[in-house]
Amino acid sequence: MKKYFIALSLIAVSLFGVLAMLDFPSSHPDSRTVNIDEDGTVTFLCAGFDYVGSNTDSLILVSANTKEKSLKFLQIPRDTFISGETSNGKINNLYSSYYQEIGNHNSAMQRLKNTVSGIFALPVDYYFSLNLDTLSNAVDKMGGVEIDVPYDMKYLDAEQNLDISIKKGKQVLNGKKALDFVRYRVGYVEGDIGRVDAQKIFLSALLNTAKEKLSIPTAVSIIRDCLSNGSTDMSNEFLLSFAVKMLGDASQYEIYYMTLPGEAAKDTENGLSYYAVNRASAIDMLSAQGFDGFEKIRFDAQYRLLKKNSLTFSNIYYAPKLDYSVYTDEDIKNLNINIKS
Repeated sequence: MKKYFIALSLIAVSLFGVLAMLDFPSSHPDSRTVNIDEDGTVTFLCAGFDYVGSNTDSLILVSANTKEKSLKFLQIPRDTFISGETSNGKINNLYSSYYQEIGNHNSAMQRLKNTVSGIFALPVDYYFSLNLDTLSNAVDKMGGVEIDVPYDMKYLDAEQNLDISIKKGKQVLNGKKALDFVRYRVGYVEGDIGRVDAQKIFLSALLNTAKEKLSIPTAVSIIRDCLSNGSTDMSNEFLLSFAVKMLGDASQYEIYYMTLPGEAAKDTENGLSYYAVNRASAIDMLSAQGFDGFEKIRFDAQYRLLKKNSLTFSNIYYAPKLDYSVYTDEDIKNLNINIKS
């Protein structure tokens, strides 16, 4: 049964990367084939969408290595500052800008993938996205997922179709409550990073539930749902060959979770809050964690992650290396999320 856990883990990360996916039709897979026999690594961009203006609710880079037997998940905060091509200077608006210009989902996703690949100076082989119902159905099919909710969660937003009410304490969340937990966004002391960390906690809990309870028939059903309701440029042939590679030694895989290093920053000109990247830490993380094909000399070569003429943003961007964390499942058990009292 453990071998199906790894297949689901990749799917699950895509699910968390697509916490508010609009119901786009599936893309037409391209004909490329990544030779995973050479270095064992494939990198995916998982993109999710909110219900307002088709902004991406989250972006996650997933690096899967079938030789080193590792899965690495790099979360890119939705408020990350980026210059050009957006109406609000946030990375979550890139897809929307591309879609308005091109008018085609698949082409806009390809352009988003290429932009992220260029800025982060590493090859991104494929994109993958799923819708909200797929995550909810997966949780329900597993009989729910147990998590110790750190505080009462109450939030109402008609525009986002959110009506969240979850009590504090250890409990089993059903599909709807699962979506509520990962979409909750109010009162985090660390802003968007608090929400990103909450998603780490839930993802880890989901994967552990899968390890303990997931049956083969249920796993097959969930994977079919993901493929039916998702949007990707992977061919069915590649997906099959990749899955076979991963399933061979699935129980030996190590899973790591991380967030693009940076700090919160406020723009005094427009009053908007952003997440400003720290260049030295980002380069160090991508190098130290062995993201395949990363070229540190090309990282953000056009300085799109820097808000020029802003002392606040420059101080964060050019600061010496900041502390950052790379979490295992065991580490996440001790991850604390603080909210404003």
